[in-house]
Amino acid sequence: MVRARRASAAVILAVVGGACSVSHGQDSVSAAGLPVGDALSAYAAGTTGTQTVRYVVDFQPFRASSGAIYQIAPVAKSAASIAAGRLNNLIATTTASAGYTQVAPLPAATFALWSQPGAGVNATRNSAPSLLAVGGTEAFSMALSFLEFGAGPNALFGDPDDDGNVITALVAFDSFTRTRSYVTRVVSAVNRPSASQSVSAQANSSLGVGSVDELGNVSIQADGFNTGGVNRVTLPTWLRVNSAGRSAAINQIAGPGGGTTGSDAAATTRALSSDSTFMSVPAIVPTSEIGRVATLGLDFNGALTFQGGVTQTGAHQVAGAQARGPISVTRGAFLTPGGPAGVITGAALSIGPSATKVRGLSAFGLSSTGVSTLPGAVVRLELPAAPGGIVDAADGFDPSAVFGDLGNHEFGNFGSQVSFRGGSGPVGAVVLGDGRLVLGGTVDPAGTGAASPQGADNYIAVATFDGTTGLAQWGVAAHTGAGPGTGKAVFGAPFPGAPADEIIGRIAPVAAGSGPSISSPAFDSAGNVYFTANVAPTAGAGPGVWLIRGNRQADGGYRLERLLGVGDVFRGRNAGLSYRVDLLSVADGDSVDSGAVWSSSVNQGVLPGLGEVPDAGSRFSLGAIAVRARIVYDVDASGSFTDAADQAYNTALLITPGYSPADVGDFLGLPGPDGIIDGNDFVLFLSALAEGAASPAARLTDIADFLGLTLLDGGGPDGVVDGNDFVAFLSALVSQ
Repeated sequence: MVRARRASAAVILAVVGGACSVSHGQDSVSAAGLPVGDALSAYAAGTTGTQTVRYVVDFQPFRASSGAIYQIAPVAKSAASIAAGRLNNLIATTTASAGYTQVAPLPAATFALWSQPGAGVNATRNSAPSLLAVGGTEAFSMALSFLEFGAGPNALFGDPDDDGNVITALVAFDSFTRTRSYVTRVVSAVNRPSASQSVSAQANSSLGVGSVDELGNVSIQADGFNTGGVNRVTLPTWLRVNSAGRSAAINQIAGPGGGTTGSDAAATTRALSSDSTFMSVPAIVPTSEIGRVATLGLDFNGALTFQGGVTQTGAHQVAGAQARGPISVTRGAFLTPGGPAGVITGAALSIGPSATKVRGLSAFGLSSTGVSTLPGAVVRLELPAAPGGIVDAADGFDPSAVFGDLGNHEFGNFGSQVSFRGGSGPVGAVVLGDGRLVLGGTVDPAGTGAASPQGADNYIAVATFDGTTGLAQWGVAAHTGAGPGTGKAVFGAPFPGAPADEIIGRIAPVAAGSGPSISSPAFDSAGNVYFTANVAPTAGAGPGVWLIRGNRQADGGYRLERLLGVGDVFRGRNAGLSYRVDLLSVADGDSVDSGAVWSSSVNQGVLPGLGEVPDAGSRFSLGAIAVRARIVYDVDASGSFTDAADQAYNTALLITPGYSPADVGDFLGLPGPDGIIDGNDFVLFLSALAEGAASPAARLTDIADFLGLTLLDGGGPDGVVDGNDFVAFLSALVSQ
């Protein structure tokens, strides 16, 4: 629908600045004739090292199965493997900041930029990039962080030689185009003094990642499990690293007892050490919520510790209950009869008094010092036990009718490595705009949620809690069904603009003994749910893993759409090559995979400058989602992705809402998309078309190539604003 708003073309052209550019930037492969693989070393230090590297990433628009436009890019690769035979390390936990910063100038004057295969930021594996001067560029930022691991120089997994690092990417989006980002990639921490194979270089710590804030502060747990270094960690320790403030030296996490810290002391804060109790990976409180940086988390005795505040042994739980697994943190506070429950909300799985199964979702409102301050600020919602007590409103699925006694069902995805390495956390949580609290977790109906392996049948249980009445509404967001072909349906549109009414796949259980089949849930700002799951497509290839969005309906049910799946191919706008997604995951063989989706995978912020407040049906209710994947570049452009010349990398993919090619102006008629197609876009486009390449807005209105194809069609800008762009613009305009 086109909604006209008055805008002056003369005013538009008078206030727009900047030059037209059709260059692109980072995703990359090694140059021809050089050793295969261009991942960066985690141990290259000094002024010519790679502890902090800055480059441009251009996002590729795509359509979800519903037809909604998103955009995707491989934002950061893991570090180069120090074991022979691998290009780069495996990635485990991947986490995104809870929100965005305000619009501000970029943190550096130049960023590396390239748009052809072989170029990049690895001085020995890439041809040299150009440097893009970005003075005066306004951007809004978020961060993502991930834990990576490798076999170490002896090429053997699971011994004291293993490599383990934490990588953080600060991602700043150009406010003008929103498809271009400026990435600052930082090696936040390493677990050994060097990449050497000597005994003195063995691992001094095993690391885990909790979460990261929008400024790049990342929470880390360090312990001494399976380490052999001479300066190994002996006590479980919580640390926080200021990634934006990292020096050019490596930041090795080492040291016995209460002396555990990072070798970059100025950027590393020790939040807590324990000499008697194991602890789960800690979370970062969103800095924007409390005005300072703080770490909080749970130990194995159920105590909650808030850095700089207090340790609560039971005040964050109802009487007799105890938390299980890592903490989840969400922005805002849910309503209680006395008002908002503090400033932020924490959530965790919990086990009831004298219970033997983890059947509760607990939430607690916290003040800026970590204290639950109001009556009703602590709630525990128990999974219903009565037959028919929880049903999927979208398709009528009743877990009690399919899986038996609800009293035997329990929440899972908190066992095995999760508490020590992440992710954070098993409970999805969000406070809706009206103050209601939404909590969700993945259920194992076989009652083996704490076991390894977990059962292969699962469902996501969601509870919506109204604190002013004390009532909760339970429902099912996703499930594996009662047998082959009965899992919850995922819908798609047969072509752009058509209703998304075709069933394109159904959630399916993995093989027995290798569960779970559904990851933990994450929620966006409107309560839509995101997760990875094993899916059987209705046509084509066999089961594979998809990233799914569940769109929240008015009745509390969820309608599923596909965002991403194994086998998807995207255009790498920077490498100038196509890449295929070859790995997304749910389980690692005996438990949930730390590289699956977690509560902290989703940025719950709202992109700055949107023309409307997003509702549950809008893609803009998502700030972003960070996903671990393995991608393969088709280096020889053969279309096979399996040739000897092709290159595979473990990487963090970032997905954000995308914009229509016709969305070129904001609600004032100034250049820059606002999520709305209206008369301002039309006026701005006509103004730029009349002035051609000389127009300051040509960078936005050059949307198609000489065939009239946009980025969504596999084409893109060609450096000229002409009739092909106008035809593509009109086509995009009428399709909205």
